[in-house]
Parts: sequence; C-alpha cells; structure tokens
Amino acid sequence: MMLSGYDEKKINEGKVLLKGTEDATRNQTRKSIELSAASSEFKRLKKQVTEFYKEQRAKAKIVFEEDGNAMDELGINRPVPSKYAQWQDSVAQFYETLYTSTALQKKIAGIGIKKEDIISAIDYVTLLKNKYIDYIEIKGVKEDATKDRNKIFDKLNRWMHSFYVVAEIQLKEHPQLLESLDKRVKS
Repeated sequence: MMLSGYDEKKINEGKVLLKGTEDATRNQTRKSIELSAASSEFKRLKKQVTEFYKEQRAKAKIVFEEDGNAMDELGINRPVPSKYAQWQDSVAQFYETLYTSTALQKKIAGIGIKKEDIISAIDYVTLLKNKYIDYIEIKGVKEDATKDRNKIFDKLNRWMHSFYVVAEIQLKEHPQLLESLDKRVKS
C-alpha cells in the first residue's frame, strides 16, 4: 500500500478524519440533548402562561364586555392568534395594557385580578420570550453541529472510498487481506 501513497502519513490522515467524525457525532448528540431540554422547558412554560392568560382573558372579557375601547386596548375583541409570535404579542399587549392603566386595573380587580398578578404575568411573558430565544439559538447551533458532522463524514467517506479502491488494486493477489478490510473476494 505504501507504493500507492498510503504510507504512515496518509493512514494518520484517515485516523484524524475518523477521530473528527467521532468528535462531531458526540458534539451533535450533545446539541440534540440541549435542544430537547430547551424545547421541553419552553413548551412547559408556554403551557403555564397559556393557561394563566386564558383564565384571565376570559375574566377580562366578562368585565369589559360593554366597553369596546377597553376590549380593543386589551386585544380581547378578536380570537387568540395561533402562531407563536402573534400569540406572544397578544399576551404581552393584554398584560402591559392592564399594567399601565389604573382605570382598567380598578375594574378588573373586582373579578380577582390584582396588580401583583399582572406583574407576575409580565415577568412570565418576559421569561417565555427569553426561553424561546434560547430555544431558537440552540436549534441553530444544533443545525450547525449537524452540518459540521455531515461534512466530516463526507471527507471520511471520500478517504475510505479512495483507500478501498487502492486496496483492491494493491491486494488483488492477497484475498485474505482484502477480506480483513471487509471486502468480499470471489473464490
């Protein structure tokens, strides 16, 4: 094999590629685990915020059913958006409007929504925004790790293909050696 350019330096090149694929695979697996954790945390928090918002939105609709302006300001005169970005904007609008309007706070306090609840909800909405940003960032990093892994695997595949072609040519007189490389030899 040395006559065909597969000396110790060339074999070490293959070993480096193999080590690179192992490292890239471990990294990609680690990023997949991180993505799964970030996704679970985001979904858990979104469910919690959704339940809280749904309940408080229903109460607000009862309190302000005769006040079209308040319903417009709070964004409760239209269906809850299904897309996350619009949903998040709608939830934030609801709580920020309640927080900044003492008149709305007074009216809604009668049905059990206190200023502390509003502040807590704003904190949770902010936390949810941050969890979503974390999730998207980790998703991007994981995708990059997958691309990196695929690139190194492609390099290793090309190296192995060349190695096997040269091995078949150089070892045609030694079928047992070819079989040790997991190459089938016709008898």
